[in-house]
Order: sequence, then C-alpha cells, then structure tokens
Amino acid sequence: MRFARRLFVVTAIALLAPQIVVQARADQFVEVPLVDSTTNTSLYNRNFSQDLNANPPVTLGTESVPFYYGTSGVQCYDGSHTSYNAFTFATSISNPDVAYLLLNTNWGSLGNQAGTVQFNFSNGQSYTLALISGENIRDWNNDGYANTIRAPYVEQGVFTTSDDDAGVQGRIDMLDVNLSAYSNDTLTGITFTDDGSDGTSRLLVGGVTVSETSETATPEPSSLLLLGSGLTALVGLLRKRIAN
Repeated sequence: MRFARRLFVVTAIALLAPQIVVQARADQFVEVPLVDSTTNTSLYNRNFSQDLNANPPVTLGTESVPFYYGTSGVQCYDGSHTSYNAFTFATSISNPDVAYLLLNTNWGSLGNQAGTVQFNFSNGQSYTLALISGENIRDWNNDGYANTIRAPYVEQGVFTTSDDDAGVQGRIDMLDVNLSAYSNDTLTGITFTDDGSDGTSRLLVGGVTVSETSETATPEPSSLLLLGSGLTALVGLLRKRIAN
C-alpha cells in the first residue's frame, strides 16, 4: 500500500510538471503600403532628394522598425499635393501591439488640430488619436510654423531629408501609438483624416508599420527539472520493487 501511494505521487509530479509553462512574446513588423483601400489608389505623391531607402530601419533600443517607402526613390503622402482629405489603409494584423507612424505636417499652427488617425478593429471597436500641432505632430521643416513636440511617444528626427521642390532641409518624426489594449483583436484598417488646408496645415505621411505580437508556450526550466526528478524517482521505485 505504501508503495502504491509513493508511485501515485511520483507519477503525478512527472505528469503535471510539463504543464507549467512560460508565455514567450515575439514581435514581428508588418509594413503597410500607402494605398487607399477605398479607391485602390497609391498615395505616394512626393519625392525627396535624399533617399529614405538608403537609411537603415529606425532603431528603438534593441528593436529595428522597418518601413515601406514605395517603389521609386523616397516617396510619401503630402496632403498639399492632392485633393484627398481622408484615406484608409486596409490591414489584417492579428494581436497588434504598437503602430509606428512616420508623420509630420506641412505648415502648422501651435494648438491646432491637423487631423486624426483612427485604428479600426474586427470587433467593431476603434481608437482615434487627434494630431495636434505642437503636441504630437510638427512641421517637417524648421521654419516659421509649429516646430516643437511635447508628447513623449514621438521619436523626433528619426530621419533628415530635403525635398525636391525647393531643396529645403527637414526632418521626419515617428509617432509610437500603443495598441496593446486591442492586442487580442485584429486591426482591419487605419484611417487618416486631414483637417487642414494649404498654407495652414496638411498631413505628411512617410510610412506606417505595425508590430504584431505572438505568444508561444515553452516549458519553464524548473518544470523540466521537476519532470526529470519525478521520472528518476519513478524508475528508482520500480527498480526497488523489482529487487524486493
């Protein structure tokens, strides 16, 4: 009877140990082309004389964030070069974590709303971020318009460049938008709305990338040790039983 109890306890340890796991998180980046899903129109309409493709991905600590810049030279969306004032990029990104937006304005007045960016999810929810000049967005070149940013989630001047229109030197900023509250859903689209007008404020979108998080279950080292100890004890008990 005593042997049976010991055998039961050791077998239980050996069976339960592998169920103790660690959830390992892994991020991958999804680069979103600037193509309006409503009209299937490419929104790349402005070139810069310094090629963003020649720059490495944006480095944040140990992470490198890549961007899709179009097919010819450095291209971006400039609201002052088109009649669009709203456009949506269709996506299908499961477990979104952070949206990285290369985003500035042409012109801009401190405190004015330059536009919005809205993230749409498959469960019908959405999250809208107002783009306020001087708060989380600024003019792409350093002249007499809005040139400061206060929001800590904006990486300032991740690229420097100049345009082909007038050879003006400028900078490209990156907004980090936390979407972890929707990490169990699917991001289905990103909508930009430009609230400005020429000479006051227009959106300048250089790239969109979203990190997608996946979790994998792996046995914890202590669990493997527990499993090994249980199996060793089980073998020992069986040998002792046979010897007796």
